[in-house]
Amino acid sequence: MKLTKGDFIDNDLLYAIAENNVDLAVEIAKQFGGQEVYIIKWDTIRGRIDRDIRNAYIVSQRQKLAGHKTLAKELNLCPKYVRSIYKSTLKKSE
Repeated sequence: MKLTKGDFIDNDLLYAIAENNVDLAVEIAKQFGGQEVYIIKWDTIRGRIDRDIRNAYIVSQRQKLAGHKTLAKELNLCPKYVRSIYKSTLKKSE
């Protein structure tokens, strides 16, 4: 017997997932059923993506010899923070 979205509780996260993919909803229920699961806010995820893009931009511009003060003004950051981002990003890539 195959499950359908009707087998899930209406207005529930698993129901919303089952509307698109019943098999995925079943796997999530098996993995996390009975637990309280925290789902990170989209704004937080988006903020991390934006930060990574900004940091990559800083590295690329510094490698093109753009000054940290110029970048700081352009990105509305303080020069010390631009230097810190550049140094920490280089350490991660080593």
